[in-house]
Amino acid sequence: MHAVILTMAAALVVWLLWRTSGARARRPINPRLLCVIDGDTLWILNPDRTVSEKVRLQNVNAPELRRPHSRRELNRAVAATGFLRGKIEQARSATIRRRGKDRYGRTLARIAIDGQDLGRMLVRAGHAQRWV
Repeated sequence: MHAVILTMAAALVVWLLWRTSGARARRPINPRLLCVIDGDTLWILNPDRTVSEKVRLQNVNAPELRRPHSRRELNRAVAATGFLRGKIEQARSATIRRRGKDRYGRTLARIAIDGQDLGRMLVRAGHAQRWV
């Protein structure tokens, strides 16, 4: 019984360390260095405006700005992109929580501005769908 409790306690400690460290931890970023590419893709720029990192928002899917399937999808993509740009332009602070890479080498991440998750904001406003 004692060994089971110790094992469970050790597992809990490892899980807590994993959740609060490394790539999963929230890191502050300057919102002025975020460049919106489309409704679910951003670039993080260096101070000299070169691209530091390409980021795909995790758990959301917005209409495609490049190669849309219809005029309606293009209009929705333009609206999603504009919505995201507007929110970022108004931001006072931003954080990123990286979650790995996608098949195109972009960082999968959650980005929050002023404490609110951008992906959730896009979904609530009807500009993206939740995607898992």
